[in-house]
Amino acid sequence: PEVMSPAQAAAYLGVAEADVVKMIADGQIKAKQIGSQYKIAKKVLDDFLAT
Repeated sequence: PEVMSPAQAAAYLGVAEADVVKMIADGQIKAKQIGSQYKIAKKVLDDFLAT
């Protein structure tokens, strides 16, 4: 998917969901908060992996 939840992003990155949430909180990964849920663009994850 082009936009992922933290759980989907975790599976994509090969890390735990809690790690993704921490990376969002630390500003390492940009995410949009919609209500109580975070959404992360696949391009953001691809850029993160490239660094």
